[in-house]
Amino acid sequence: MKTAKILSDAKSAPSKGSLEAHREAILLLREKGYTWREISGFLAERGIHADHTKIYRFFNKPKPKANRKLTMNVISSEEYENALKQISISDKQKLMLKAHYEAPNRSITYSQLARAAGYDDYAVANRQYGQLGRDLGEAVSFQFADAETRPGEKFYSSSIGMPNAYTTGEFQLVMHHELSKAIQNLQLF
Repeated sequence: MKTAKILSDAKSAPSKGSLEAHREAILLLREKGYTWREISGFLAERGIHADHTKIYRFFNKPKPKANRKLTMNVISSEEYENALKQISISDKQKLMLKAHYEAPNRSITYSQLARAAGYDDYAVANRQYGQLGRDLGEAVSFQFADAETRPGEKFYSSSIGMPNAYTTGEFQLVMHHELSKAIQNLQLF
């Protein structure tokens, strides 16, 4: 076989692809109680071939520590106060912010935020709270943390809080002390 033909075949070969494009679907199936093996079968029925161990490893691979930002520059409570006065906060976002402020240790899951705002789906709460974080952060030029599960994207809720490192299971966001102090000073709730 000629070199040009091999190169041409390699270029036209379908990409083995990453499971990244199917992350949300796989997470939804896991939430519904599907096993890794059942998810593999589900994907295979739709033309995506990945055995259950590949899927499991994809979701449980260790995150490289070298890429993690170990420090976060949090703004002052006065800057948070100014930002809270500048931005528009929807009624649902206010309900979530209040629930977060009143949560034990100011640590809350997106499922709890969803319930506080009357949403059935935590993903909606995630988007709405992320938008609040983005608006808040952009008002003061906050340096957002990178999203660990979405390479190249920012974690906009990082202007509101940081991940709770002391829990297992569902992700929890711990409100920055400076933000809680600004909420208290402004008597938002």
